[in-house]
Amino acid sequence: MQKVASVFEMHCQYFNWNETLDSQIDMLIIPHSQVDFKLLPDYVGTHIIRDPRDLLISAYFYHLRTDEEWCAKPNPAHISRPADVSYQQHLRNLDQEQGLIYELNHVAGKMTALMGQWDYHNKKMFELRFEDVIGNERDTFRQVFKWYGFTGDKLEQAVEIGESLALNKVSESDKKFQHARPGSRIGQWEDFFTPKIKEDFKRRFGEVLIKLGYVQDNHW
Repeated sequence: MQKVASVFEMHCQYFNWNETLDSQIDMLIIPHSQVDFKLLPDYVGTHIIRDPRDLLISAYFYHLRTDEEWCAKPNPAHISRPADVSYQQHLRNLDQEQGLIYELNHVAGKMTALMGQWDYHNKKMFELRFEDVIGNERDTFRQVFKWYGFTGDKLEQAVEIGESLALNKVSESDKKFQHARPGSRIGQWEDFFTPKIKEDFKRRFGEVLIKLGYVQDNHW
């Protein structure tokens, strides 16, 4: 991985695999546990997961309000809804229970499946849980940036930047942080899961939840 002269000069790329990988990139930000390691040069990385039940709730509410084109505009190629109806509009047309089940069967479900398929024994990846980071941001970022090779003043600068972006420091009106929904918290799924949603979740992803260590069995 290219050495970085200053944390303020880092060349970052939010990357999807249909793009061309820039060989000069210092840091890639890749969504949804979907990494083609064969395309990477020598690397170290951080992988963060979240309770898939909370992820479902966050994804649902985010997709109700985002202006991302893939979500807000119709995709005639998608077979699960009319050609002139976007993913977002389809969710808005459903009641909350139906919308959450649709989300479970589509985007949030795909993200959960990818978390279940991830190799958690990759020694080049520093594994984290969202639940362990929240409220412990400073210590977490210190561990992460040490893992990346930061030392001395650069480490302290990086930690300060990381801590400044903690959820409790983000203004609700800041458009850069659309994912930071007011009321979002650990264990929020309990406020939204109906018996039907719980049944469908266990049927589709009960084993993934056990594998990730969020429950011991399907009796939750």
